[in-house]
Formats: sequence, structure tokens, C-alpha cells
Amino acid sequence: MRFKQKESISPDDLRKAIYLIDSYRAHLFYDISWIDKRVKEGKLGNRFKVRWKKLRKVMIKMASISNEIAGVRKLAKIQNYLEASWQIIVPLIVLIAFLSVLAPQSFSLIKGTTVYLTVIAFSSIILGLVGRFIIGWKIGRKIEEHFLKNPEAHEFKIYEVRNAVQLLIDELRKFLKESNQNPSKHRIGLNFMDYKYVKMVKKPKPWRKYYIAEIIV
Repeated sequence: MRFKQKESISPDDLRKAIYLIDSYRAHLFYDISWIDKRVKEGKLGNRFKVRWKKLRKVMIKMASISNEIAGVRKLAKIQNYLEASWQIIVPLIVLIAFLSVLAPQSFSLIKGTTVYLTVIAFSSIILGLVGRFIIGWKIGRKIEEHFLKNPEAHEFKIYEVRNAVQLLIDELRKFLKESNQNPSKHRIGLNFMDYKYVKMVKKPKPWRKYYIAEIIV
């Protein structure tokens, strides 16, 4: 006789999965490999576990389309190089600046460059963030234009993705009701507000392109 495996729902994993999968509707294709482990552990619920294999294929197909669009791959590489460069340069400059504080007076050259290094560090951070935003926006525009010209390319896929997000929202809602937890402690990020049992708490901002929503229990 087989016993049904007990669910071990994780509200944090549900929230992360909701945002990630919903992002595919906005053509933001994040890594989904971590979901495999959560599904296997039952962290996202048994109903989602049944659908995950098919949904996974759909999402991989959606993400692969971006590589077929002219210019997207090149922009993505530039974005990766830009992000990697400032992540390396900034800690290095901060380290040099820190050492300059500890350096003896004989190393006056190092001490004299502290201000300049600090300016370079902050400039690198700003340029990295702004560059990432601009390139990300261009990538999004190219993908959006592609799907506008070829609506049949992902109409069915978007439907599948939306249903999966709604299922996860339902799972989170069920968890909150059964555990009697405050929904305000488990808010979610959404790119779209066309789901049931959610209400908008915060609108998107220039630095945050998604809504902050709360589950209605």
C-alpha cells in the first residue's frame, strides 16, 4: 500500500517561483534550474509538481526564442560583461582604498589616490547599474517586437505560464489560510495583475519594474 507523500510547502519558495514564472510573461527569462529541486522536495505543492515537467519545457522554449532574435544575444553578452566588470573592479578598488588607510606614511602615493579610487568605485557602480538597465530595456523591446509580429509564437505558452502562476498563488493562499499567517508578511512581486486573489500594494517604480502584491485570503 502506498502512502501519499506529505507536502512540505515553503511560502518563501512559492513567492520566488511566482515572481520568476510570472516574469516569463514579461520576457524576463531567469534561470529555472533551482525549481527542479524544490519541486522534488514538494516545496511548491503536489498540484504544481504534476504540471512542472510540461511547464518546464514550455519555459525553456520561450527562453530559447530570444537567441533567435537578431541582436539579442550580442546585447546579452555586453550586459554580462558589463556586470562582471564592475563586480570585479569595485571590490578591487575598495580593497586598495582600505589598504591605503593602513599603509605607512612612506606610501603617500597610495594614500593620495584614495579619493580618486572612491570616485571610480561609485562611478563603476552607477555605470554598471544604469548600463544593465538600458541594455535590459533594449533586449526587452526587441523580444516584445518579435512577439508582436509573431503573436502565435507564444500565445499558448503565455496561457500555460499564467495558469501555473495562478496555481502557485492558490497554493500560497491555501498555506496562509491554513497556517493563519498574515498575508502582509508574504507579499509577492508580479509583472501583471490579472490574477485572482491578489491586490496591489505598490505600483512599479523606475528602479523596480514590477508590482508588489498581497494575497487575499
